[in-house]
Amino acid sequence: MTLSPKPFKHLNHRKDKLSAKEYNQLVDLTSKMARSDIANSFADSSGFSKRDSGTGSAMRPKLFEVQSEATGDGIYNCYEQIIDATDWTAQSSQDKLYTLSSINVEVFNLLENFPESVYTAGLNEHDKLIAWQKTDDEGNTRWIGIPVGWGDVRQARTQEASPAATYIACKIFNNNGVLDSTVVSVYCNVIGGGTLADATPPLASGDDIHVTNIQGKWWNIETTYHNVASSSSLSVKLFEVTAVDTGDGVYICDEVKVDSSEWTDAGTGDDHLATTGLIDKSVLNLMENNLIASGYKEALGVGCRMFAVKTKDDDDNNRWVGMPITGNVVRRAKTTQAAPADTKITANLIGQNDAEITSGLGSGIDVYCDITSGNLDDAIPRLTNDMEIPVYNINGKWWCAWPFYPMDICV
Repeated sequence: MTLSPKPFKHLNHRKDKLSAKEYNQLVDLTSKMARSDIANSFADSSGFSKRDSGTGSAMRPKLFEVQSEATGDGIYNCYEQIIDATDWTAQSSQDKLYTLSSINVEVFNLLENFPESVYTAGLNEHDKLIAWQKTDDEGNTRWIGIPVGWGDVRQARTQEASPAATYIACKIFNNNGVLDSTVVSVYCNVIGGGTLADATPPLASGDDIHVTNIQGKWWNIETTYHNVASSSSLSVKLFEVTAVDTGDGVYICDEVKVDSSEWTDAGTGDDHLATTGLIDKSVLNLMENNLIASGYKEALGVGCRMFAVKTKDDDDNNRWVGMPITGNVVRRAKTTQAAPADTKITANLIGQNDAEITSGLGSGIDVYCDITSGNLDDAIPRLTNDMEIPVYNINGKWWCAWPFYPMDICV
């Protein structure tokens, strides 16, 4: 007996007997049907399995590309995408997908269900979703999906300096490498409490940071921030003096960093530091704290450098305090008068660039001279105008490094 190819052929168990070969064929056919049923069917509400004809698309996943936010948290306007067969084997950074239809389809991102109360969209333009059609409780057809690469790390660019908040305004780069125009709030972890304005490292407008979205809320994952008033992990910065500020020992300074382009230069005499980051910050020179009661003159000139850290004063204000790199080392100065009938002489400091400081901070300083008796106009060595002398500063008072002797004891 052979299996009839005709439809609706029934076998009589009394008259028709299956051979071993026919039995194996039947088992093989049944197995293939079962496998096909799993791959190409779905269960309806009754629990029965229904065959998919292969032409319908209701239960087949589709790939969508986000175009914009739609109404409702986690809902996006999307375009359906299709694989570009021409670019399948491309090796020149070609997009293997293109838009099948420029009709907006609303797709719900399942990973943004029940988001934070202060919701921010987790997806940007050009993000992709794999989605399926489902019917809601009122019989409406809906697309629901899961994003491709959800939870991935994104690059963002700050739109402000460290604010008095635990979040900072940013724009997110989309998957095409273009900076999105939408400004979002990116939250940061500030150790020790307080805000980003109180924390280190500081953020400037235009800084690039790494972020990710968790339940509709953007987070900065690049680093943690430390409240300088409560954390021992203080960030030390290098500053350069630009002017004197209000208050003895306080200077206006700009942050400087090493210029990588000058690092390997030889024989050029170039400055290895360049101004960058913080500008016009007030910095207290700790070496000028508890100064002399009178005769004070700034110990630092324009171009001097200080290492400084940010801390809090007793009124909870942010303050920068530092120590000069020059310290009490001997500086060069140039006199602006001949030896006067006094124990001090006016001079200008010579700056970092080997130029005389003729105005502003570092100019017109009083340099005191150690003389056993009498005045400088009757002492040796005899000082003249425009003469270079070595000087140093102690507690806000400039001193000449040379000893001076009255003429009468040298005759």
